[in-house]
Amino acid sequence: MIIQKLQLTTNNMEAQLQFYVGTLGFKLTTRNTTSFTFEAGETLVEFNFVNEKIVPVHFAFSVKAKDILSILEFLHERLTPINNNSNPVFSFPNWKAKSIYFYDSDKNIIEFILRKCDTCNISKLFTINNVIRVCEIGVVCANCQQAACLIQKNLKLTRFIGENKHFIPMGNSEGLLILVEYGQKKWFPTDQYAEFNRIETEILIQGKLEHLICENGLILFRNN
Repeated sequence: MIIQKLQLTTNNMEAQLQFYVGTLGFKLTTRNTTSFTFEAGETLVEFNFVNEKIVPVHFAFSVKAKDILSILEFLHERLTPINNNSNPVFSFPNWKAKSIYFYDSDKNIIEFILRKCDTCNISKLFTINNVIRVCEIGVVCANCQQAACLIQKNLKLTRFIGENKHFIPMGNSEGLLILVEYGQKKWFPTDQYAEFNRIETEILIQGKLEHLICENGLILFRNN
């Protein structure tokens, strides 16, 4: 599963633009008075302005690097990562990955994830061009089990490693929808409970482009 486009909302567009394009260095592709889009490897990420309160979301970028420390050095120069008992690196042996988490200007929980298969003998200097794509999107559901069955029926996605009653990852190591049940799960590694939000995404599954909308706990499928 490849996430080709991710659409999110913000009530502070200029601050988000400065964070993603100015601080992190992503390439800006389009901008107008109500939205902007940047290129994150194979994924286009779009923020749309809304004049209302927003709640934090979670999404992750897969990256390639020589090691996790080169990613950490890049981020330390630009922001303060979320620490795990003073250690900003989180290990996930079952997923063969290591991650670093941080907040953007809207307090969304962002993750750079380095999988073992993406560890390569490249220049030690990490740059934003090492981002491969958006590889995870947090989807807040009223009922995880029902949502998983719905997604499996409509998109033919299977469950990934590490599910429990209130947390179900669906897809594969290239792209995951992280289903989290409203009010039952905190966004790792924070104390922020998952709340209903609005996201749109275009995902490529076995050569077919699918359009998914998640809003207020509902999951909708739209034909492209």
